Amino acid sequence: MNKHSECNTREHILATGEQLC
Repeated sequence: MNKHSECNTREHILATGEQLC
């Protein structure tokens, strides 16, 4: 799991294909 800060980056979520929120 990544940091919550990454959750702010929607592109990162699409790149990993996983929802951080």
